[in-house]
Amino acid sequence: MLAGTIPLMVGEAVRAHGSRTAQGIWRHGQWQSTSYARFGHQVRDVAAALIRTGLVEGDRVAILARNCPEWTVADVGALLAGCVTVSVYTTSPAAGVRHILNDSGARVVFVGTQTELGTVLQVWPDCPRLELVVVLNGTKCAGAPHCLTWEDFLAGAPERVHGTEVDRRVSRIAPDALATLIYSPGTTGAPKGVMLTHANVLSQIAAIDDRFTLFPGERNLSVLPLAHAYERVWSYMLIYFGMQNVYVPDPRGIRHALQRVRPHALVSTPRLYHRVHETVERRVRAASGGSGRFEWAVRIGVEVQQARSRGYAIAPGLRAQHAAAHWLVLRHVREAIGGPKRLLSCGGSSLNPRTSELFFAAGVPIYHGYGQIETTAMTTCNSPEDLTFDTVGRAVRGCQLRILASGEILVRGSNVMAGYFGQTEETAAVLVDGWYHTGDMGYLTREGNLIVTDRLADRIVTAHGTTVAPQPLERAMMAHPFVERAVVIGENRQYLTTLIQPAFTPLARHAERQGWRFRSRSELLAHPRVLGIFTRLVAEAGSDLDAHIRLRTFRLLDEALTETHGDLSPTEGLRRAAVAARFASVIEHMYAEVDD
Repeated sequence: MLAGTIPLMVGEAVRAHGSRTAQGIWRHGQWQSTSYARFGHQVRDVAAALIRTGLVEGDRVAILARNCPEWTVADVGALLAGCVTVSVYTTSPAAGVRHILNDSGARVVFVGTQTELGTVLQVWPDCPRLELVVVLNGTKCAGAPHCLTWEDFLAGAPERVHGTEVDRRVSRIAPDALATLIYSPGTTGAPKGVMLTHANVLSQIAAIDDRFTLFPGERNLSVLPLAHAYERVWSYMLIYFGMQNVYVPDPRGIRHALQRVRPHALVSTPRLYHRVHETVERRVRAASGGSGRFEWAVRIGVEVQQARSRGYAIAPGLRAQHAAAHWLVLRHVREAIGGPKRLLSCGGSSLNPRTSELFFAAGVPIYHGYGQIETTAMTTCNSPEDLTFDTVGRAVRGCQLRILASGEILVRGSNVMAGYFGQTEETAAVLVDGWYHTGDMGYLTREGNLIVTDRLADRIVTAHGTTVAPQPLERAMMAHPFVERAVVIGENRQYLTTLIQPAFTPLARHAERQGWRFRSRSELLAHPRVLGIFTRLVAEAGSDLDAHIRLRTFRLLDEALTETHGDLSPTEGLRRAAVAARFASVIEHMYAEVDD
């Protein structure tokens, strides 16, 4: 049975799993780990230090750092002090950091590196409520005012001085008290602080416990930023189960970490899984000269896994074929993801059904889910008993779904936020009679599984007045191994077009194998054979649409869409207005050439 608040749940976990490893990280080539007992002492030290600093219950404490054990210690410690934690993406520009610190009224901010310290010091004069910055990783403050190192902040064994007050504060926290503000990165407008309570978070842990079996001591690899709602809630869930969380501060180290840690569980966005798919398929195609062997292996793997899930015996002939499929294709998927898994979870954006099918065939199924920050990350998810490749599963425990006549998805339940911080009107606009209006469109299958089709705000209205959902077209194109991103254009235009960011590495390797000559990326994208590939792809993507809303033409982008340029949100959401502004001249030339 779950305790009523996050601090109470953490206290129970510390008592139950004291000698087990709670956290681990590779730093400077050395393995560092923390037991649950030590973790319990650390979070109380942080709580006591915040109390000594003068923070009172309800005060906000921000964290601007890459994934590391101290991130979670600072987070949970702030909760024990009755404070509210505010997560900030390290990729946020200075203006974004300034907005979140001011909007939340944060009094203390924890930072991870000299870079993040520099950002905070840059915006400090514009943040009148900010009083203290604490540097987590040993970086010196270099004479910066109101700055302490992690060690100095915790110095003097403050828990022994303020421990009784920590206990009092923990006992006073109510389940419906605000636990955290997670700012919606959004694709339009300024980020809004989503208010999540202790009860919201614990409802998600209960939902995961309801559908999956995890065991104390099993390893998780923390790869999504802890500022991400999904990874944040997941970190609390790991404590509840007594698992070991291994942190990956740099996303570029994920591949190496998967092999070194070989985790039992992992949460990620679709990008990681798509890249594994692309790598394995490319390797098999190169070895066999085509896709036939790859498709055959997936088909055999799916047949075997479905038989096993239903308790059927595997015929000798199928068993032999599966052994060959495993050796030729499927073992590469398992190795790329770091061996067998108890739970691979996916959220954040759409997962290619072909990728789901491949991982299932390899015996490492991905459990795709759907949710938003406003629903404490998870609204639906697939489960071992009800796994689908083309849906995001059923509503989780304590959550209800409703589909309006317009197709909009509504959510009600214990996972729905308390509202937007300081924004009464914005809250009232999306929370009506207890139902949260997601702004996403979709429908339920006969079995009760949810299919998300598109986002209401992203719909395009052409010059003819026709409303078009761009996501299905974009997903159709992005299913191709040579497409990284696709953006449909057409608002107030006579017809639709698209910008395509090619998957440059597999495209270049394909061109080299075919003997197509090119000396640069721009020459590759201008090659007639390459243009032919994308011309056919674009035509096929809209072949089932009425003629006036088919994709008329396209342009290949020779640079990536990135969060740095403002094209993507931190959760990989497409910022359409920003993309249209950045590539305005490309779009205008594209339409002008067709119109001529």
